[in-house]
Amino acid sequence: METPGGWVWETQKPWVASNLSSDTRFPDLARWLCDRGVQSLCVVPATTALRKLGALAFGSRMEGAYSEIDVVFLQQVARQVAVAVDNALNFEQAQSAQQQLAREHHISRLLLDVNNAVISKLDLRELFGAITACLHQVMQFAYISLALYDRESNQLRIHALDFPQGRGLMHEDIGVPLETAPSGMAFISRKPVLLRSLILRDSPRRLPVF
Repeated sequence: METPGGWVWETQKPWVASNLSSDTRFPDLARWLCDRGVQSLCVVPATTALRKLGALAFGSRMEGAYSEIDVVFLQQVARQVAVAVDNALNFEQAQSAQQQLAREHHISRLLLDVNNAVISKLDLRELFGAITACLHQVMQFAYISLALYDRESNQLRIHALDFPQGRGLMHEDIGVPLETAPSGMAFISRKPVLLRSLILRDSPRRLPVF
């Protein structure tokens, strides 16, 4: 291994350097520590009964600072630290799992609300309003629109629009070209279209946002 900590983690044995200035096993680390006044080093495994977590390192400005008794004591310290770290990691994992379950439950509830809206709303505008109200509970949107294909014009046409900051610049019943608008691309390819920016890379011209 390239570091004492890696070697200790792999072998589960302590590593002690009484004089780092003469250490040849990890010369880069020894030089770095010596430049900062560390003369001796003791690294012990941080391990619980269930898993190897890492290594705990102790440095001293004195040469030969760590005796065999010191190493035994530091190993006991490292075991206690490992147990505490393992408990903290398990707690974080439990919290993360709980948050994930809560989010999944919220999404399931949202899908149920959307399903109820689809069943109960027959007017297109009312249906769109009910669905967007549900979506706003879990995500923040600056713009939502529903475009449906119009066979006569061979275009998509905006039938419902949620664009609070539009200030009249956009309105419903707008024709959307199939070839250049994102919604048209999604309609033709039957795949999601994701745009990171509405400004073309080599041009100041903005893409149509429909």
